[in-house]
Amino acid sequence: MISPSPAPVVWTRRPCIRCHNGCFNFSKANGTENMQSLGDSLHLGRCALNPPTMQHNRYKIVPTKHPKKVAIIGGGVGGMECALVLKKRGHTPVIFEKEDQLGGLFLTASAMTFKENDKELIAWYKREIAKAGIEVRFNTEVNDLGTIRRGFDEIIVCTGSVPRTMPQIKGFDKTHSFRELLREKSVEGDKIVFLGGGQSSCEAAYDLVLAGKHPVIVEYGNDLVAAQATCLANTSFLRDAMEYHKVPVYLHSTITEIGDGYCVIKTPTETFRCECDAVINGIGFVPAPVGPKAPHVHRVGDCVAIGNLRTVIWRAWDVCMRI
Repeated sequence: MISPSPAPVVWTRRPCIRCHNGCFNFSKANGTENMQSLGDSLHLGRCALNPPTMQHNRYKIVPTKHPKKVAIIGGGVGGMECALVLKKRGHTPVIFEKEDQLGGLFLTASAMTFKENDKELIAWYKREIAKAGIEVRFNTEVNDLGTIRRGFDEIIVCTGSVPRTMPQIKGFDKTHSFRELLREKSVEGDKIVFLGGGQSSCEAAYDLVLAGKHPVIVEYGNDLVAAQATCLANTSFLRDAMEYHKVPVYLHSTITEIGDGYCVIKTPTETFRCECDAVINGIGFVPAPVGPKAPHVHRVGDCVAIGNLRTVIWRAWDVCMRI
């Protein structure tokens, strides 16, 4: 007899995603000490997703005396957080989302099989937006803020980022994005090479390993996930997982050419042709804000600077508490 699958957990409170970026934000890479500022790392017990945790004097909901109608461009985590904070303060937020669902870039980041908590977080946001009665205009891309300026008192731009490009690499246009690999599932094959060894590449490579595939990572620097945005607990796991599963990792290396079914990898000691099914662009992202800076126009999230959920959510509160 087969037991029925347990019913999925429906979170009434915001679920923890185990990011450690507020509660234990100590980050380290090969050859460095703590990559975070010590003054920040010493403040343990805070929460990346809940700014008021251990910071209630800095982050708190104060009802507004002057309700405003606020346009939010982008329905990712930053846009949804802005909408919820503004609604609680007494404003009227309206989200403009270019796709047919909320989540933004986090839909790709949470697409991996082991990202259950991230998927729960998106579901929680969607329920909270619906419960609050916040208007969302789907399939509406805003490229010119002037088209909506007259109908709103304030505008918050939460348009995120786009993949960085390296046109100097021959055949770079043959690379695939994380969205194609993880969300759209349009990248096929067994041997997938990642150009760049950051958090996104290592997590995606680990997901491929769990599926029985054979990823390869090519990283220009001297270590994997050498960035402030991921804490030591998570970076250590990813590095150890790559070693344990014998994922080929080439440090101090790059790709000089990408062709059909192959790429050319240059290491400090050799340059060789690597047969592969696809190359993933993992060299990072660049901010993609809409419209120029102007009075009554604010920016939140990766369209300001590339960060993580902590920088996105805390910035959302910083902006929305001032409106």
